[in-house]
Amino acid sequence: QGREFSRHTGVPANVTVEGRLDHLSEVQQTCIYRVVQEALTNCARHAKSKNVIVSVRSEEEHVVVVVQDDGIGFDSRTSIRGLGLLGISERVQAIDGKLQISSLPTQGTIVQVEIPVGVRA
Repeated sequence: QGREFSRHTGVPANVTVEGRLDHLSEVQQTCIYRVVQEALTNCARHAKSKNVIVSVRSEEEHVVVVVQDDGIGFDSRTSIRGLGLLGISERVQAIDGKLQISSLPTQGTIVQVEIPVGVRA
């Protein structure tokens, strides 16, 4: 997904994966893939970023997914959310995960998702 994003947009995407992910259910793996896909789509459409960092880290009790860009950002304190962010939120909630979106104008955006490992969907 990161390579495709970079090829399509010309924006470098640095992707790192730490730890095992093979113990996740298919639903959990699909959620991670779709979260990254939608976050990168938002970067391409809205962020005007020069760099994107994607990290997936498997920890003892959960998997942490972070997509961070250095783009134009937005005020995440407001309740305005597009369909892409709503879709991410619904996917993550469906498997008992947590979503945090941090952004301020001119300071980029961070989308962070925590998916519990013990939940089998």
